Amino acid sequence: YLSYRPTNAIQLRAGKMRQPLYMYSDYQELGYAQPWARAPDVIYGPSLSSYMGADAMYTHNLDGSSLVGQLFYGFSEEEAQGTVVDVRNSGGVTLAWTDYVWTLRGVVSTSELTLSSAGLPPVDEEDAMYLGLGISYDDGSWQIISEAARVEVDGYFTDFDSAYLSVGHRFGDFTPYVVAGMTESKDDGERGPMFGPALNKER
Repeated sequence: YLSYRPTNAIQLRAGKMRQPLYMYSDYQELGYAQPWARAPDVIYGPSLSSYMGADAMYTHNLDGSSLVGQLFYGFSEEEAQGTVVDVRNSGGVTLAWTDYVWTLRGVVSTSELTLSSAGLPPVDEEDAMYLGLGISYDDGSWQIISEAARVEVDGYFTDFDSAYLSVGHRFGDFTPYVVAGMTESKDDGERGPMFGPALNKER
């Protein structure tokens, strides 16, 4: 992608970029840059990893903290295990605040989703929405991270909530951690017996 900074506070980018839906979106494929051996799959699991588009970020420095806002828009298409996902008119906003110990981050995104998969009826340009909220605490010793998300898609496709909590402690170069997560579909009653067992989920 191309990046341009007209001022120190504003950054404009265009090209192929990571979907900015998660706290560690930019580091999903950089293992050393994220705190886990594998990111929690209830949030970072099968998902669209990149998109073609543009974004604009604005950083406002406060007394001892900073606030970063981001607007993004684009499209993406991926194929995996016989499933083709086409996302159009994907746009949203993120807002993050940090005092370099605590970090709070929220994201809202909407898009039009087309999906085709063997054994399931096609999803054709259904409206989709992603809501995400993340919080982290890192004082150099303790590292506590949590994210929660809601995904809503019109039609028969699954609406679900998911969340995780990660707690780690640094001992020099060694950081043991534990992670607990959950995901649960919220619209099980809207699908018939043919597709319900394949799409309903709770774990």
